[in-house]
Amino acid sequence: MRIACRAIFFSLLVSVNIFSAEKDKNREAAYRLQYKYYVTINWNFSHMAKDINDFSITKLDKKDENVFEGVLNSFEEEFNKYPVEFVRNSGIKIIIFGKNLNRNGRIANGRYTKNDNCLWFNIEDGGVSPRTLHHEFFHLIDVFFKGKDMDEEWLAAGKKSPSGGFVTDYARIYGSTVVMEDRAALFSALMIKKSANKAYKDAETDTALKAKITLLKKFVYEKCSKEMDDAYWRNFTDYDLSKEKAFAGSLKNPFDLVVFSPNPYSREKNKEDIKISRLPKNSSVKIVDNKLEVIREFEKNEVNENGQLLWDGKDRSGNVLKEGKYAFNFVDDHNNDKKVNFTCTKTFILISAR
Repeated sequence: MRIACRAIFFSLLVSVNIFSAEKDKNREAAYRLQYKYYVTINWNFSHMAKDINDFSITKLDKKDENVFEGVLNSFEEEFNKYPVEFVRNSGIKIIIFGKNLNRNGRIANGRYTKNDNCLWFNIEDGGVSPRTLHHEFFHLIDVFFKGKDMDEEWLAAGKKSPSGGFVTDYARIYGSTVVMEDRAALFSALMIKKSANKAYKDAETDTALKAKITLLKKFVYEKCSKEMDDAYWRNFTDYDLSKEKAFAGSLKNPFDLVVFSPNPYSREKNKEDIKISRLPKNSSVKIVDNKLEVIREFEKNEVNENGQLLWDGKDRSGNVLKEGKYAFNFVDDHNNDKKVNFTCTKTFILISAR
């Protein structure tokens, strides 16, 4: 019910607040992010945060538009690393872009405000870096899901480390007063291949870092999304994670890891097919209507070796699905099965969050 209500709310919000000009490329990117993740993208400052007394930000003007187009496209590509469920569960409501983001007289690249679950980014100096995005977003998640509850374990891990166990010099210098900075720095490091490779390599000899990686992965898996298992983290590193004990939670059904992208799927905006990923080996898929009649079926040999399947949103006759309720029925050779419901409208296919 909560997801459905938010979908309706953001449908209205996009049409009113974002799309006054259909050909604006920035608005198209905002549209995709907003409908996929249920988060408002704003660069016009119709919204103002409730706790911004210690910083200021300048609104973008027309001369910034060409620069911002590239910034937003790069931002979208990096943000799409996040599972849909992860973002929707994170509490984030608004992402605001501007320039001259200034905190206590010092230029800042990014900022989060906890009272309204908002992220603020400075697009100057080449746009929003991946590290800034992941760092600030994790701060918001840390507050929303009470990451402070693991402070004791986090600090205990550091005491065992030959190097202090901190990911950044900033955290190392200020110690226990900035455990949130340490966690945000580690999260951002694990989301970017070059720094993730280094973190995992360093963890071979740094016992504190190894413990913190485990704590952090457990935190996001349990609090945010079951999609952020060991297989998910392998996407962002060349390091052989099989050397360590894989952390995949208490997974009972392998189909719980299946991911749909894009979701929601726009018939007008999304040119690519719907990609169904992380299917177990020897999986078959049936799509049924609300009368349980099979309207499309995929055999095991249609799932590629990477566990992916593409669906064009049509039935077996090549017709676009009519409005209504449908479901995916998954099954594999080990008698694992799962049903995932989805809804078709005139413009969207919305697959339920699990």
